Amino acid sequence: MLIAAQERRRLLTQTGVVGLKVVGPGKCRDTMLVREFLFKNFVPFTWYDSASKDGEKLLTGWGSPQRSPVIEFGDGRRLINPELRALAREAGVWRDCPTEPMDLAIIGAGPAGLAAAVYAASEGVSTFVLDRLGPGGQAGSSSKIENFIGFPSGLSGSELATRSVLQMLKFGAKMAAPVTVERIEPKATADDFHVLHLDCGTLLRARIALVAAGINWRKLDAEGRERFESAGVHYACTAVESVLYDSQDVAVVGAGNSAGQAAMFLAECCRTRTVHLLVRSRLGPSMSDYLVGRIRATPNISVHEGEEIASLHGERRLEGVVLRRSGRLPISAVFVFIGAEPGCSWLPDTVARDKLGYILTGIDALQSGRWPLSDREPCPLETTVPGILAAGDIRAGSTKRVGFAVGDGSLAVTCVHKLTAIRQ
Repeated sequence: MLIAAQERRRLLTQTGVVGLKVVGPGKCRDTMLVREFLFKNFVPFTWYDSASKDGEKLLTGWGSPQRSPVIEFGDGRRLINPELRALAREAGVWRDCPTEPMDLAIIGAGPAGLAAAVYAASEGVSTFVLDRLGPGGQAGSSSKIENFIGFPSGLSGSELATRSVLQMLKFGAKMAAPVTVERIEPKATADDFHVLHLDCGTLLRARIALVAAGINWRKLDAEGRERFESAGVHYACTAVESVLYDSQDVAVVGAGNSAGQAAMFLAECCRTRTVHLLVRSRLGPSMSDYLVGRIRATPNISVHEGEEIASLHGERRLEGVVLRRSGRLPISAVFVFIGAEPGCSWLPDTVARDKLGYILTGIDALQSGRWPLSDREPCPLETTVPGILAAGDIRAGSTKRVGFAVGDGSLAVTCVHKLTAIRQ
């Protein structure tokens, strides 16, 4: 049934107009955010560039609104550059956060968070998942994941998120997006609840909180970068971004699997373009071997080792970059997958981190000297705050791969059961 539903969606999309109509400039931050939100939350939509003939015709018919993007629903209702939560409500994907206590609150809907939700809900644990944008996490921006067990032909990050969310809902877990945790009040006793202060105004109470908020890609350190954010410089590579640059040469910055997957996707979806893969040191040590081999064998990928971007240039759009060693390179877009910063600035200082800001758990939390209990040691994924767990890329010492994140999410449920048994 799942495969049939996905195929039906694909065929409908190929026929032309489907779902909501979104009109706005392609290289506009607000338009990109709306498109990314709808894409991540599985809302069918058709995007029209406001500079195209069809886009201009729609805007004229709507009274030529001065701001964009404009979103029209099937019944004729329209929103103009809305906040994401307002868009979620009108699109029917917003779910109010529960006021009753939950067994498990999961912050982050990437592979670790979704795996934990599936396993926890399947075992009768009342589970609620929160995400600031929608399911998928960093993996959701991957065009193709080929080394995830059970999928020999590979699958996209979006497909993995779709399957995981449906499985999670099937077992009774619930989810809300977009929502952000502003702060968390740790519980005072084992029988108490953690209180999550959400930006929607809800105080969510949970016996156990799992932080699976992942990482944020580090910004490109190059002159002129801010001018072209979401207008030539992107930190994800899906159909939402790639469609803007058909038949145009582009660059991918990074040396890990995410950069390699992006380079392959861009090279395969348009054989006439050249994809310049810019690697600061050399290609190989931080990328899976199968991916390195694919890249080396792809004729329209040009690998630049020992190279970095010094500056970006263009008038109304990105027209090229200057490389530190090789000089000017004419391209229309840069896809950036360099470094990472853990998304846990909202956590209290009592949650210990390593020198890079990643969360210490298990034996590392114990050895930090900040574990507060004397009657037991922390669970493998427990932080220095009892009852608050961390999993996936945000956890210190974790391997930054989808399979390992799923393993962390599964292990988190074992920790939930152990902590529940201790309380009883």
